[in-house]
Amino acid sequence: MRFAAAFIALLGLTVTGEARDLQRLREGEPQFEIIGFSQDGGAFAFVEYGFADWAGPYARLSIVDTASGAAFGGGPFRAGSLRDGAGIPDGSLPATEADYDGVLAEAATLADGALREAGLVGGDPSDAGHVLVFNPPTEMQQTARFVTRRGYAFTRTPLALTIADVPLAPPARCAFGIEGFAGVEIVLADDTGAELFRSREDAVPTERGCPAHYTITALVRHERTGATMLILMTESPSFEGRILSYSAVALPAL
Repeated sequence: MRFAAAFIALLGLTVTGEARDLQRLREGEPQFEIIGFSQDGGAFAFVEYGFADWAGPYARLSIVDTASGAAFGGGPFRAGSLRDGAGIPDGSLPATEADYDGVLAEAATLADGALREAGLVGGDPSDAGHVLVFNPPTEMQQTARFVTRRGYAFTRTPLALTIADVPLAPPARCAFGIEGFAGVEIVLADDTGAELFRSREDAVPTERGCPAHYTITALVRHERTGATMLILMTESPSFEGRILSYSAVALPAL
Protein backbone atom coordinates (compact mmCIF):
# COMPACT_ATOMS: atom_id res chain seq x y z
CA MET A 1 0.00 0.00 0.00
CA ARG A 2 1.74 3.12 -1.26
CA PHE A 3 1.11 6.52 -2.64
CA ALA A 4 3.08 9.31 -4.25
CA ALA A 5 5.48 10.76 -1.71
CA ALA A 6 4.89 14.19 -3.20
CA PHE A 7 1.17 13.85 -2.53
CA ILE A 8 1.69 13.00 1.13
CA ALA A 9 4.24 15.75 1.60
CA LEU A 10 1.98 18.31 -0.05
CA LEU A 11 -1.24 17.54 1.78
CA GLY A 12 -0.33 15.46 4.82
CA LEU A 13 -2.75 12.71 3.83
CA THR A 14 -2.99 9.14 5.08
CA VAL A 15 -3.95 6.82 2.24
CA THR A 16 -4.52 3.12 1.71
CA GLY A 17 -4.81 1.02 -1.42
CA GLU A 18 -3.17 -1.69 -3.48
CA ALA A 19 0.55 -2.13 -3.96
CA ARG A 20 1.48 -0.59 -7.29
CA ASP A 21 1.71 -3.08 -10.16
CA LEU A 22 3.28 -1.50 -13.25
CA GLN A 23 2.40 -4.40 -15.53
CA ARG A 24 -1.28 -4.36 -14.61
CA LEU A 25 -1.34 -0.59 -15.06
CA ARG A 26 0.26 -0.85 -18.50
CA GLU A 27 -2.35 -3.44 -19.53
CA GLY A 28 -5.16 -0.98 -18.83
CA GLU A 29 -6.14 -1.98 -15.30
CA PRO A 30 -6.23 1.14 -13.10
CA GLN A 31 -5.50 1.15 -9.40
CA PHE A 32 -6.93 3.32 -6.66
CA GLU A 33 -5.99 4.63 -3.25
CA ILE A 34 -8.31 5.73 -0.47
CA ILE A 35 -7.58 9.20 0.88
CA GLY A 36 -10.34 8.95 3.48
CA PHE A 37 -13.07 10.96 5.15
CA SER A 38 -13.30 14.44 6.57
CA GLN A 39 -13.43 14.54 10.36
CA ASP A 40 -17.20 15.08 10.32
CA GLY A 41 -17.71 12.27 7.81
CA GLY A 42 -19.29 14.67 5.33
CA ALA A 43 -16.79 14.14 2.54
CA PHE A 44 -14.83 11.19 1.17
CA ALA A 45 -11.95 11.19 -1.30
CA PHE A 46 -10.04 8.65 -3.33
CA VAL A 47 -7.68 8.76 -6.28
CA GLU A 48 -7.48 6.47 -9.29
CA TYR A 49 -4.46 6.21 -11.56
CA GLY A 50 -3.62 4.18 -14.62
CA PHE A 51 -2.31 4.13 -18.16
CA ALA A 52 -4.30 5.20 -21.21
CA ASP A 53 -3.26 3.52 -24.47
CA TRP A 54 -1.33 5.90 -26.72
CA ALA A 55 -1.71 8.68 -24.20
CA GLY A 56 0.29 7.68 -21.13
CA PRO A 57 -0.24 7.73 -17.36
CA TYR A 58 -3.10 9.60 -15.72
CA ALA A 59 -4.65 10.25 -12.33
CA ARG A 60 -8.21 11.18 -11.36
CA LEU A 61 -8.94 12.43 -7.84
CA SER A 62 -12.57 12.39 -6.68
CA ILE A 63 -14.20 14.03 -3.65
CA VAL A 64 -17.74 12.88 -2.84
CA ASP A 65 -20.37 14.38 -0.54
CA THR A 66 -21.31 11.40 1.66
CA ALA A 67 -24.87 12.68 2.20
CA SER A 68 -25.86 13.32 -1.40
CA GLY A 69 -23.29 11.23 -3.27
CA ALA A 70 -22.56 14.23 -5.50
CA ALA A 71 -19.10 15.28 -6.63
CA PHE A 72 -17.61 18.00 -4.43
CA GLY A 73 -15.57 21.06 -5.33
CA GLY A 74 -15.75 20.84 -9.10
CA GLY A 75 -14.12 17.43 -9.33
CA PRO A 76 -13.05 14.95 -10.34
CA PHE A 77 -9.59 16.46 -10.78
CA ARG A 78 -7.83 15.00 -13.80
CA ALA A 79 -4.07 14.93 -14.26
CA GLY A 80 -1.66 13.58 -16.84
CA SER A 81 -3.18 12.30 -20.07
CA LEU A 82 -6.74 13.06 -18.84
CA ARG A 83 -6.08 16.73 -18.19
CA ASP A 84 -7.83 19.17 -20.52
CA GLY A 85 -5.31 20.41 -23.04
CA ALA A 86 -2.76 17.73 -22.20
CA GLY A 87 -0.37 16.84 -24.96
CA ILE A 88 -0.25 13.29 -26.28
CA PRO A 89 3.08 11.66 -25.39
CA ASP A 90 4.26 8.38 -26.84
CA GLY A 91 1.91 6.02 -25.04
CA SER A 92 3.82 3.03 -26.37
CA LEU A 93 6.61 3.76 -23.90
CA PRO A 94 6.39 2.01 -20.52
CA ALA A 95 5.53 4.31 -17.63
CA THR A 96 7.82 4.33 -14.60
CA GLU A 97 7.21 4.73 -10.88
CA ALA A 98 8.29 8.36 -11.27
CA ASP A 99 5.70 8.93 -14.02
CA TYR A 100 2.87 7.74 -11.76
CA ASP A 101 4.22 9.72 -8.82
CA GLY A 102 4.20 12.75 -11.10
CA VAL A 103 0.57 12.49 -12.20
CA LEU A 104 -0.55 11.77 -8.63
CA ALA A 105 1.26 14.85 -7.38
CA GLU A 106 -0.31 16.88 -10.20
CA ALA A 107 -3.77 15.66 -9.16
CA ALA A 108 -3.01 16.65 -5.57
CA THR A 109 -2.09 20.16 -6.67
CA LEU A 110 -5.23 20.54 -8.78
CA ALA A 111 -7.45 19.32 -5.93
CA ASP A 112 -5.67 21.17 -3.13
CA GLY A 113 -8.30 23.86 -2.59
CA ALA A 114 -11.24 21.45 -2.71
CA LEU A 115 -9.54 18.98 -0.36
CA ARG A 116 -8.94 21.74 2.17
CA GLU A 117 -12.48 23.09 1.81
CA ALA A 118 -13.86 19.59 2.41
CA GLY A 119 -11.75 19.17 5.55
CA LEU A 120 -9.67 16.34 4.10
CA VAL A 121 -6.24 17.76 4.87
CA GLY A 122 -4.33 17.24 8.09
CA GLY A 123 -6.95 15.08 9.77
CA ASP A 124 -6.50 12.23 12.20
CA PRO A 125 -5.22 8.95 10.68
CA SER A 126 -8.42 7.27 11.86
CA ASP A 127 -10.30 9.38 9.32
CA ALA A 128 -8.77 7.24 6.57
CA GLY A 129 -11.69 4.89 7.22
CA HIS A 130 -12.07 1.20 7.97
CA VAL A 131 -12.06 -1.02 4.88
CA LEU A 132 -14.85 -3.53 5.55
CA VAL A 133 -14.63 -5.24 2.16
CA PHE A 134 -11.74 -5.27 -0.28
CA ASN A 135 -12.17 -7.18 -3.52
CA PRO A 136 -9.29 -6.33 -5.89
CA PRO A 137 -9.53 -7.31 -9.57
CA THR A 138 -6.82 -9.92 -8.97
CA GLU A 139 -9.13 -11.86 -6.60
CA MET A 140 -9.76 -15.29 -8.11
CA GLN A 141 -13.16 -17.02 -8.21
CA GLN A 142 -15.02 -13.94 -7.03
CA THR A 143 -17.97 -12.59 -8.98
CA ALA A 144 -17.79 -9.30 -7.05
CA ARG A 145 -21.54 -8.87 -7.44
CA PHE A 146 -22.50 -10.22 -4.01
CA VAL A 147 -20.53 -9.85 -0.79
CA THR A 148 -21.45 -11.14 2.65
CA ARG A 149 -19.53 -10.86 5.88
CA ARG A 150 -19.98 -12.06 9.45
CA GLY A 151 -21.28 -9.59 12.00
CA TYR A 152 -19.29 -6.42 12.42
CA ALA A 153 -18.62 -4.92 15.83
CA PHE A 154 -20.85 -1.95 15.04
CA THR A 155 -23.87 -4.02 13.88
CA ARG A 156 -23.49 -7.43 15.60
CA THR A 157 -25.16 -9.00 12.58
CA PRO A 158 -24.05 -10.28 9.17
CA LEU A 159 -24.56 -7.95 6.23
CA ALA A 160 -25.10 -8.87 2.59
CA LEU A 161 -24.34 -6.40 -0.21
CA THR A 162 -25.60 -7.06 -3.73
CA ILE A 163 -25.31 -5.02 -6.91
CA ALA A 164 -26.84 -5.38 -10.37
CA ASP A 165 -26.52 -3.53 -13.66
CA VAL A 166 -29.55 -1.42 -14.62
CA PRO A 167 -29.74 -1.07 -18.44
CA LEU A 168 -30.48 2.51 -19.48
CA ALA A 169 -30.79 4.45 -22.70
CA PRO A 170 -27.41 6.09 -23.29
CA PRO A 171 -27.20 9.89 -23.10
CA ALA A 172 -25.85 11.80 -26.08
CA ARG A 173 -22.30 11.73 -24.72
CA CYS A 174 -22.34 7.91 -24.80
CA ALA A 175 -24.31 7.31 -28.00
CA PHE A 176 -21.37 6.34 -30.21
CA GLY A 177 -22.61 3.07 -31.67
CA ILE A 178 -21.37 0.67 -29.00
CA GLU A 179 -23.98 -1.36 -27.16
CA GLY A 180 -24.27 -1.25 -23.41
CA PHE A 181 -24.95 1.53 -20.91
CA ALA A 182 -26.08 0.98 -17.34
CA GLY A 183 -26.64 2.45 -13.94
CA VAL A 184 -26.36 0.34 -10.82
CA GLU A 185 -28.79 -1.11 -8.29
CA ILE A 186 -27.45 -1.59 -4.75
CA VAL A 187 -29.13 -3.66 -2.06
CA LEU A 188 -27.90 -3.98 1.53
CA ALA A 189 -29.63 -6.59 3.71
CA ASP A 190 -29.20 -8.20 7.11
CA ASP A 191 -28.92 -11.93 7.87
CA THR A 192 -32.70 -12.39 7.75
CA GLY A 193 -32.88 -10.99 4.24
CA ALA A 194 -34.57 -7.80 5.42
CA GLU A 195 -33.49 -4.88 3.27
CA LEU A 196 -31.63 -2.09 5.03
CA PHE A 197 -31.10 -0.05 1.90
CA ARG A 198 -31.95 -0.17 -1.80
CA SER A 199 -30.91 2.26 -4.50
CA ARG A 200 -31.68 1.94 -8.22
CA GLU A 201 -30.26 4.53 -10.59
CA ASP A 202 -32.28 5.97 -13.45
CA ALA A 203 -29.41 8.19 -14.56
CA VAL A 204 -25.62 8.01 -14.39
CA PRO A 205 -23.47 10.91 -13.11
CA THR A 206 -21.52 12.51 -15.94
CA GLU A 207 -18.20 12.05 -14.14
CA ARG A 208 -18.69 8.26 -14.25
CA GLY A 209 -18.39 8.20 -18.04
CA CYS A 210 -20.26 5.55 -20.06
CA PRO A 211 -20.34 2.37 -17.93
CA ALA A 212 -22.06 -0.85 -18.96
CA HIS A 213 -21.06 -3.11 -16.07
CA TYR A 214 -20.19 -2.80 -12.36
CA THR A 215 -18.36 -4.90 -9.78
CA ILE A 216 -17.78 -4.36 -6.05
CA THR A 217 -14.25 -3.30 -5.15
CA ALA A 218 -14.40 -1.95 -1.58
CA LEU A 219 -16.70 -0.90 1.23
CA VAL A 220 -15.24 1.80 3.49
CA ARG A 221 -16.68 3.10 6.77
CA HIS A 222 -15.79 6.18 8.81
CA GLU A 223 -15.36 4.97 12.38
CA ARG A 224 -16.46 8.17 14.10
CA THR A 225 -19.68 8.87 12.19
CA GLY A 226 -20.56 5.61 10.43
CA ALA A 227 -20.50 7.30 7.00
CA THR A 228 -20.09 4.50 4.46
CA MET A 229 -18.88 4.52 0.84
CA LEU A 230 -19.03 1.77 -1.76
CA ILE A 231 -16.26 1.79 -4.35
CA LEU A 232 -17.26 0.16 -7.63
CA MET A 233 -15.16 -0.80 -10.61
CA THR A 234 -16.91 0.29 -13.79
CA GLU A 235 -16.43 -1.25 -17.20
CA SER A 236 -17.15 0.88 -20.25
CA PRO A 237 -17.10 -0.40 -23.85
CA SER A 238 -14.98 1.36 -26.44
CA PHE A 239 -13.75 0.72 -29.96
CA GLU A 240 -10.35 -0.25 -28.52
CA GLY A 241 -11.82 -2.61 -25.92
CA ARG A 242 -13.11 -2.16 -22.39
CA ILE A 243 -12.15 0.83 -20.25
CA LEU A 244 -11.93 0.20 -16.51
CA SER A 245 -12.39 2.91 -13.90
CA TYR A 246 -13.54 3.42 -10.29
CA SER A 247 -16.53 5.24 -8.84
CA ALA A 248 -17.68 5.87 -5.25
CA VAL A 249 -21.33 5.65 -4.19
CA ALA A 250 -22.64 6.87 -0.82
CA LEU A 251 -24.54 4.37 1.35
CA PRO A 252 -26.50 5.04 4.54
CA ALA A 253 -24.38 5.32 7.67
CA LEU A 254 -23.64 1.93 9.21
